[in-house]
Amino acid sequence: MLLEEYYDYVEYAKQQVGHDFDYIIIGLDFFVTNQNLQLQNEFQSPSHYIGITEGFGYRYKTLLSLDVLEWARKNYDASKRGVPVTFDYDREGRKTLNRVSPEETQRLMAGNLANYGQNIFANYQYRDVRGILSRLKSANPNTRFIVFTTPTARPCGT
Repeated sequence: MLLEEYYDYVEYAKQQVGHDFDYIIIGLDFFVTNQNLQLQNEFQSPSHYIGITEGFGYRYKTLLSLDVLEWARKNYDASKRGVPVTFDYDREGRKTLNRVSPEETQRLMAGNLANYGQNIFANYQYRDVRGILSRLKSANPNTRFIVFTTPTARPCGT
């Protein structure tokens, strides 16, 4: 979720439960704190999605979704064709990642690092994190906020 979206979603959630929350846990990563973030997909405002949830039969539509049925069919077909996946679920719903070769690991890591260097860290500038969180805190004085951030490290050998 983007920082600017928290306020509207928290206010909606409080309306649904009828009281303030004891805790709100927020994860801030380099995506949401970057003022120059370029999103690949444009999202609607929170009011758009909140409006959808208030539509007639929303709960039943989500339980009986043709989109979910289509995803299930695609997964089933991929499984029948032997398309490899990098994870499995057991009967208790626990996800286990499958091992990939060291070469594949290096390829995936290099691609991820290149993406961060070209798209996330390039032209990085903090947005008004303090102002956005202060507004959220002011609207929720009885709530304790727990904020997690992306860890950073100095490159090896420096």
